Amino acid sequence: MQLNEILDGFGLINYSVTPFGNGLINTTLLVETPAEKFILQKINKNIFKSPEDIAFNTRLINNHLLQHHPEYLFTTPLQNKKGSDLVKTNEGFFRLFSFVKNSHTIDIVQTPDQAFEAAKQFGRFTKLLVALKPSQLKIT
Repeated sequence: MQLNEILDGFGLINYSVTPFGNGLINTTLLVETPAEKFILQKINKNIFKSPEDIAFNTRLINNHLLQHHPEYLFTTPLQNKKGSDLVKTNEGFFRLFSFVKNSHTIDIVQTPDQAFEAAKQFGRFTKLLVALKPSQLKIT
């Protein structure tokens, strides 16, 4: 994997990279510098045939949320030195996110409370997007 090329493109130096999570869909890596942490994802091209469409949708949703719901935390890929938030290499497409401190994911729901919270947050997210026309999004 061409991690040096990708991360140098984001201006990162002096970093360590370790696998992060279970990688149910995308390959996910934790990138740590002395000052901060990041998440680097390699988009699974077997599942997502048009990564550019994912990037388009993410930007569209982010712009909508910033305009109408700026208080909502929505993580989006960081832009590299060339102004792109999606990096293509011979190995595929990559994107870099700031690491959200104290965040966690649950791969398999263990309790009804976890299922309820996930549904509640998904409902909140979709409610915030109600004014966004589905026809504006690309099929991914």
